[in-house]
This record gives sequence, C-alpha cells and structure tokens, in this order.
Amino acid sequence: MNTQIAVIGLGRFGESLCLELTELGAEVLAIDTDPKAVNAISNKVSQAVIADITNERVTDELNLSSYHSVIIALSSDIGTSILATIILKESGVNNLWVKCSSDLEAKTLKKVGADNIINPEQMVANRISKQLISSHIRDFIDIGDGLALYELKICESLVNKKLSSLGLPKNIMILGLKQQGNLLAAPDNDYGLQQLDILILGGPSEVLQKLLLKL
Repeated sequence: MNTQIAVIGLGRFGESLCLELTELGAEVLAIDTDPKAVNAISNKVSQAVIADITNERVTDELNLSSYHSVIIALSSDIGTSILATIILKESGVNNLWVKCSSDLEAKTLKKVGADNIINPEQMVANRISKQLISSHIRDFIDIGDGLALYELKICESLVNKKLSSLGLPKNIMILGLKQQGNLLAAPDNDYGLQQLDILILGGPSEVLQKLLLKL
C-alpha cells in the first residue's frame, strides 16, 4: 500500500502539495469546504471530499488517525487551524503538519499539539537568500539539529583547482559529486574541479554558509 496522506485546505499551497505528493506516489486525500476547489482536484488525487475538519464527527468518519501524515494547509484562518489541530490530535493523528505564517503562530500551534510546522514564505525566503548571497550555492536542505546539505556549484574561479584547495573544515563532509546528471562517489583531495561539477557537502549549517561566502 502506498503512503496515505491527507491534505486539509486546497488553496495554492495545499493544491500544489497534493499534486506533488501524488506525483511521488502517495495516496492523497484532499479536503476542503469549498466544492469548487474539491471538484477541481478530484481527478488528480486518490480521493477528494467536501468536509469541515473542525467537526469532530467528520474527523472520525474520515478515519484520519489511520493516515501516515495529515497536513493542515489552510490559507489564513489561524483560529481554524488551531481548532483543527486540537481536534485532530485528540482523534489520534500522530504525524500532524500545520501551515503557518509567523513565529507566533508556530509557537501557538506547537503548544496545542502540532508535530511539525510549515512556513512556506520563510522557507522560500531562506532558500532564495542563500542563493543570492553566494553564486556557488545551487541548492540546500536543512536536515535539523543545525545541520544541512548544500550543493556547491563549481564556478569559473574554481575550475581546475584541486579539491584540497577549498580548505574544507574537518566537520564538513563531501558526500558526493554530481557530474553531467550522474551521481558519483566523493572524489579524493587531488581531484581537479570541473566547471559542470556540483559537490554535495554536509555539516553544520553556519559553517557551510561561512565557507561558501569565502569561495
């Protein structure tokens, strides 16, 4: 059986999330109170229903506690998100993700039971700001506990330089090399960097950011 995930709220973020999860092979249940939004996505996901998730009876009927994950992706009504969070946690949902738009909302949702917080605007700003600060950063992933994975794009200034010349700190690991669409094992220190190379680095996020700003 594929992973079952329920998405509550079919605004731009919720709809995009449903489509991406479906593309990845998940069985997606899309939920909204707006019939138009539900009808628009009904043929693109496993199941789409018109429902008010703040109604405890509805939550029980949908059996959301049996799902691998439930995401509350409501657009702007934080009051509804808080109420839905309380109801879903009391119904037995174990892996509940909730969308928010501020640190205060995030703290409140955590206090009432949200397992994970999603702040799309903050995530996008974080990603874009890093790429704007350094032309070497192609992409990055925050993996928690102050650690991150970075894709280092080899620009013209680094071409033909040996890997050892980057001066990587001991707590930064080279996890692999992407070369013309292929993923290769991490090269040794004598490897001469090529313009199309992309190094995959892992380690403390702050250390990686400072390193990449110096390159």
